[in-house]
Amino acid sequence: MLRATVIDELATAGYAVPEFHSTVEIIGPLLIRFAPALAVVHLPAALAGDERWCQGFSEPDAGSDLGSLRTRAVPEGTGYRISGQKMWSSFGQVAQHCSVLARTGDPDSGYRGLTMFWVDMDAPGISVRPRCVRAGARR
Repeated sequence: MLRATVIDELATAGYAVPEFHSTVEIIGPLLIRFAPALAVVHLPAALAGDERWCQGFSEPDAGSDLGSLRTRAVPEGTGYRISGQKMWSSFGQVAQHCSVLARTGDPDSGYRGLTMFWVDMDAPGISVRPRCVRAGARR
């Protein structure tokens, strides 16, 4: 109900509701709570429609089973090196930033061994391949 009310009120006031509003709903509160410096910069930009975000949660062999994620993040210098592959259901090809879930714990640590990283989609080593469906392609 709250979501519908907010969207209705924004529309009534003449604001365009960003089509990726659900991504902001999920990631925004996490940024506010756990990375307030990032929230101050990125949340206003996202709400204004000046930047888009995507979620790097799902993986080809794990799907949405987060406990099975294999993407790794290992400390390197003052940051982390993330290696693995993610799938996005929306906005990966146009997003400026991605919230990536990566394994920082032991491989058998399940859900407890995961950490979320805020990743610039222009960072070295990231490649984005939008999913295409060719006309006449068979499934």
